[in-house]
Amino acid sequence: MERMLTCPRTEFSQHLAKNPLPDDHIHPPETYFYGKSGKFMLRAQLDCVDPRLPRKTFDLKTRAALAVRMDADNYAENTRYHLRYSHGLFASFEREYYDMIRAAFLKYSLQVRIGQMDGIFVAFHNTARIFGFQYISLEEMDSSLFGSSAMGDQSFAISVQLLQDVLDKVVDHHGGHPLLRVTIDSDAHQSIFVEEIASGADPTDANLEKLDPASSSFDPPRVSRIRLYTTSTVNGRNVEPDAHPLVRMGDAWKVRYAIEVDDASDHAVMDYYRLRRDQYLAIHRVRGSDGGRMRAQLERHFVSEDEARQMYDEVKGKPKVMYTTRNCHVPVDAKGVVHDDGWDM
Repeated sequence: MERMLTCPRTEFSQHLAKNPLPDDHIHPPETYFYGKSGKFMLRAQLDCVDPRLPRKTFDLKTRAALAVRMDADNYAENTRYHLRYSHGLFASFEREYYDMIRAAFLKYSLQVRIGQMDGIFVAFHNTARIFGFQYISLEEMDSSLFGSSAMGDQSFAISVQLLQDVLDKVVDHHGGHPLLRVTIDSDAHQSIFVEEIASGADPTDANLEKLDPASSSFDPPRVSRIRLYTTSTVNGRNVEPDAHPLVRMGDAWKVRYAIEVDDASDHAVMDYYRLRRDQYLAIHRVRGSDGGRMRAQLERHFVSEDEARQMYDEVKGKPKVMYTTRNCHVPVDAKGVVHDDGWDM
């Protein structure tokens, strides 16, 4: 969909399944921003540029509506779910924005920071129609996630440093083993499991039988568990684990941490097996079951094709008022009007 938003219609039509590209077709090279933080080399793809933005570049995001996200396997049926309201629990842009804060803003802000971008441009859709667009700056994401950009910057720097220290510990502990699988469990103690992959083995093969004590193929590899314990101080005062202090420019936020290694114990192997099994079941679950229940709850917000056509005919040709957020850098005209009737996908 990002290609659809950035290509002329004639060029985009060449990428449709009904118009396969020739084997010798050469795609234009992508543009990336590279940076270095400690021992990490970081890379972010740059989607778009606008000279009006303070940092010029921004990322393009396509956000499926609630009903589609909750039941992706039945997306065709869920195209009856339309965003019709500015505010409200369902069928509204407010709900989509709220869900982005909870589930997507953190990863979006990481991408924007790594790429030194200004923000993201979001297209809200249901796979059949685009309902609207919204520009969200990095400062706005920081405000929702951390309270301020000062805290967002420090959070990024501290997180990268912690990850580097943990991976250094992993490499040192496993004596330069050529291939390791690192799995992070976001439990209370931030458990990091490290599995040594045998030479010649397929690292993408889950192969859970070798970790299952009840299996005849039980043959666990060397597995270590690293626990990461952290505590924070702001201006020398301890911060409780569930507290959310507002860190301002000039405040001193420090993180003390300890790393504990549990090497190849039976408990570590069993906990690692349960974690990998739960991940496998989550990926290979019978899709649509949870989404079906959500769809039943949202059914009263679905509209038929005739209702949708009538709804869009009523507003066709009328100017739309663009919703601008408090930190929006993109200037609009005096009336704040966008003359766009939307896209049919």
